[in-house]
Amino acid sequence: MLYIFSHSSKPEVYVFISDEEQGNLLIGQAAMQLLLRSQDVTVQSLQKEMLMMAENESDEQRLVLMHEMRRWLAGYCSL
Repeated sequence: MLYIFSHSSKPEVYVFISDEEQGNLLIGQAAMQLLLRSQDVTVQSLQKEMLMMAENESDEQRLVLMHEMRRWLAGYCSL
């Protein structure tokens, strides 16, 4: 989402990304990494890729999001 506020002569632009959107971006990043290595994109490979991404992540919020997205993906493992 993009919000534009104008309290002065210059409008200020703020971008708000919801947790759902951030989760979608994270899955997309993991998928792109797999594709760049010519690997199949499956639920299991996405979970594994996010786990590898987490090893180098220092942002606590992003780590929590990675954990949540791996749990969410786990619901699709049996499909």
